[in-house]
Amino acid sequence: IMSSVPGMQIFCPADTNELIEGVQLFSQEQAPTYIRYIQRQNVFSANQSGFDRIWQGSVFGTGSKNLIISTGFLSDHAHQVFLHLASQGYDCKHWHIPVIEPFPQEKALRLIHQADNLFILEDHRRRGGLGQRFINLKAESAFIATLNHFDFGEGFFVPGRLDEVLKTSELDVDSVLKKIKEIIESRKVI
Repeated sequence: IMSSVPGMQIFCPADTNELIEGVQLFSQEQAPTYIRYIQRQNVFSANQSGFDRIWQGSVFGTGSKNLIISTGFLSDHAHQVFLHLASQGYDCKHWHIPVIEPFPQEKALRLIHQADNLFILEDHRRRGGLGQRFINLKAESAFIATLNHFDFGEGFFVPGRLDEVLKTSELDVDSVLKKIKEIIESRKVI
């Protein structure tokens, strides 16, 4: 809904540090900003700071075949999954995107150009979130990578502690890691 407001910026910080940094940048903007935030301690550490990191995101790793894309507090989970996969020799990269509107389309096209698989993790539903932006991008640019989305689905989830909700929704690190490995292994050419 918020992305349909003309000029609306949508900011989904991974943790408190990113929230503070982003609010300082957005306070200098004239456009309205919607902040979607679930309070998390400073668990996610991006490899840079400032304007470019907030607007364009942070990229970790040098792989190209499996791109893990995240926004919001699930970026910490996505990063843990990336580190595990990279340590096991998987060809992968992690791109954390704090601002999903305006969407960094040029950077997205550069990063997905060589990818076989895109894995999107977000603390939202597919419609209207980061997943929708990649669905639209695929329709516009016809990139060939397979799109895999990890989100809360279209239904309602049972309220509870965050770790319980994530486990029930299969968005905890172990569940996501298992699913991603299964997808990568099932698509390997022998």
